[in-house]
Amino acid sequence: MAEQQMYLVAHCEPCEECVLAREGDVHLSVGGSGGVPIALLRRVYGLSIAEVVAARAEGYRATPVEARYLTDPAP
Repeated sequence: MAEQQMYLVAHCEPCEECVLAREGDVHLSVGGSGGVPIALLRRVYGLSIAEVVAARAEGYRATPVEARYLTDPAP
């Protein structure tokens, strides 16, 4: 049975070929009113409790596409 691995990068430095270099990143608040729901970050990215605590304290950096996905209300 083949194993599946998920690679999660919380932050990277922009390079010439990536979306971050062209569009930049978006700083999102996490939790509370107006912030990205904690449960959504855990479900979508599989963040650990420690990663959620850090994101709650420092915010979450996302690409513009991720930011739209995380902040758009469900249809």
